[in-house]
Amino acid sequence: MSVRLWCLVRGSGSENVFYVTIDKGNFIIDLKDAIKGKIRNEFSNVDANRLILWRVNIDQTQIMSAHIDDMLNDKNKLVIPGLTIEEAFGDIKGVNVRVIVEAIFSREPTGLVHIFVDNSNIEIEGKKLISALESVYENQLNIDYGRLLKTLLNGRQIGDDPVIVGSRPPPNDSIWRKIEDFGYRVSVFDKNYAFQEKEVDNELGLSISDAIQEHKRPGIIVLVAGDGDYRPALTRALLRDWIVEIWFWDHAMSQRLKWINVPYRSDLQTRVMYLDSYYTHFIYACGRENAWRKKYLEINGDAVGTWGNEQVMEFYANSNMFCWWNKPDGRSFYMYFDNLEQWKEAKCWVKKMYPGVLELQKGKYYQSLLFS
Repeated sequence: MSVRLWCLVRGSGSENVFYVTIDKGNFIIDLKDAIKGKIRNEFSNVDANRLILWRVNIDQTQIMSAHIDDMLNDKNKLVIPGLTIEEAFGDIKGVNVRVIVEAIFSREPTGLVHIFVDNSNIEIEGKKLISALESVYENQLNIDYGRLLKTLLNGRQIGDDPVIVGSRPPPNDSIWRKIEDFGYRVSVFDKNYAFQEKEVDNELGLSISDAIQEHKRPGIIVLVAGDGDYRPALTRALLRDWIVEIWFWDHAMSQRLKWINVPYRSDLQTRVMYLDSYYTHFIYACGRENAWRKKYLEINGDAVGTWGNEQVMEFYANSNMFCWWNKPDGRSFYMYFDNLEQWKEAKCWVKKMYPGVLELQKGKYYQSLLFS
């Protein structure tokens, strides 16, 4: 015969009362499984065996005034897994709360990565740096957010959807839609009249705080930003045994992020990762190279009509080259390189990927590839 047991998680209010239906012949261990299944989101990281149950009998209308903690002791704790529901509760009637539930959360690190990106920070400072390093105009530079995510994870498992926060200048509206396609949770704010970022830092800091509150077991916080304003949220994460990684451009990272001094815990420090060493994996240039300093590989034919960053970025990144390409029309595609060796490597790659491509000689020193 089945019975309905009304339950309440310790520390919550009457609005969170829930019930489980269980057979009287089932055991306490079965009751724990039923409770975990009923509120799986709250106890997602807890084994059912680690739930603590107390037997009570509280009128639901009196929950707010009842001193529930005073009722919980070893005498009414349900500690025998093989005890049946009937033996534990006897004749169950009415809608009084009969079970108080508490979880013992494991503090073992999950190893899961939780990513938070300040888009304006990474884009503005990154474009300044890469423009100078690669002799390219800032407006030709783009971030591949899927590859940025891959770079940050570095083979590790992600914990939640990555969070990216930025501002809303009109020209960038379409960019935010593309970023969402990569699985990011996007929060966008308007800029104020002084053309300064507004609310961005607060939103990202609160998102970090939410993550360390919601996830009972510590993981890895990856912050892509350089402002010292994030220091309080990161300090809280460190004190809760989270690993904290800061990924940003060396020249623009605040010293307050590099060295977070936690009182009495000199062992708690952030891991600093400089994007300067990784930019070829996720930043690329699109547009004509006007200085004539680069070697270029010209590829022609209808097949290049669908070409874009997706087709060539993998080659550039794997070769540790900066990706720069131009597509002036639907039949021409140009790939730019610093030297002849890189040019030769790219030509071999195209011919290997597309065995049917033809190599055409145009003059003594110039060749192009043609899709027939």
